[in-house]
Amino acid sequence: MPLIDVCRLSVDDAYKNGTIVGAYMESAHGKSGEAMLYFRRFLDKAGIAGLLPEWWDDSHTAGVERLAADEDAGRSLHSSTFRLNLGTSCRIRYLGHLQCIDGM
Repeated sequence: MPLIDVCRLSVDDAYKNGTIVGAYMESAHGKSGEAMLYFRRFLDKAGIAGLLPEWWDDSHTAGVERLAADEDAGRSLHSSTFRLNLGTSCRIRYLGHLQCIDGM
């Protein structure tokens, strides 16, 4: 799911720039649920920026949140992006949007 992947990349970018957010906040400071809170803020900002499709509604948000929380799905918010295998076209398409919604 590209939204989850982009959010995880955002968390890694923040970490590389000295800011601990999302799953890293949970690991470093024991703040349970921080990964999902960050993801929800990420989705909110994506919606405000007009980056979600027009048909997107609360049921889609709930579905992507379930997938992001599922440790067995391979796309959870706690999975490492170092193992992430985004295709070149996906990386180009989504990294351009990442700058628009980063900085949470």
